[in-house]
Amino acid sequence: MIPQQLQRALEEDIHAAPAGQARYLMVLIDMARLSDAQRDMIQHDMPGRMHPLLLHPDFLALRPLGAMLVGPDDSSPKSRDALRSIAGAYDTDIVQAWITSVLCPADLATHLSQACFALGNDGERYLLRYYDPLITPVLYRTANAAWVASVFAPVVSWWFAGANIQHPQWHRIPGSANARCRPPSPLVLTETLWNALAGDPLPHRLLDELEQVSPDVFSTQCRGVRLAQIRSHLASANQIGLNRHDDLVAYVFTALSRPAASLQTDRAWQHALQQAVAGEAPLAVTTPIPMPRNRTSR
Repeated sequence: MIPQQLQRALEEDIHAAPAGQARYLMVLIDMARLSDAQRDMIQHDMPGRMHPLLLHPDFLALRPLGAMLVGPDDSSPKSRDALRSIAGAYDTDIVQAWITSVLCPADLATHLSQACFALGNDGERYLLRYYDPLITPVLYRTANAAWVASVFAPVVSWWFAGANIQHPQWHRIPGSANARCRPPSPLVLTETLWNALAGDPLPHRLLDELEQVSPDVFSTQCRGVRLAQIRSHLASANQIGLNRHDDLVAYVFTALSRPAASLQTDRAWQHALQQAVAGEAPLAVTTPIPMPRNRTSR
């Protein structure tokens, strides 16, 4: 569901347009992240309003399963209300971004399609998923400033989906609201940027495995919140001195499975933590922990 605060922010973007400037509302949906049933739902709900970002001929086979800008190609209040009514009911696992722009969805898709390529130091071309909510903020903070400015030039606001350990959140990237902008050139992936984009794969591997073998350990259906919880528990494990891979996995699984208060008063658990921190017996060996059936590997 779209929160009221975000709805107000989107309307403020639209109504702040100077005289004679049209502003458009749209959502970004990555079809690759959806189930077949969800894709069918989007196609049924949004006929004629889906504009793929993978426009390069090399991406022809990937296009139906790629990212789409979804929205009406007119800027009337009626069209915006219709989009909010439909897409506003989707959750953040479907809608990755809400966007206001001075370009209509079709034209903005053409502009953004130029950002789908990146060049490595080895000269190879890579598909750049800049629209992924986990990637977008990293690029905004770390990528070449001129490239960032070029990508977001026709955007008024780009609200991407995030989460804390309790609920989903929306974060804003401001654009320049410039309709007369040049398309972005391919981004060069420096070593610093490459490392920033790679990040730590463990939280994502843990999330994928737990969702497959032990989804009941989570108290929410929101994938962003689940990932935030795993990252929070990993940070706590590192803070108390756990550094062995299997100890980290055991700590996260246990922290998700049991209330924090019960773990704080569980003498066996606290003793097991002390041994693991000291580099002695592994955490999963010294205390009975219902670990996932297929333990995450390095």
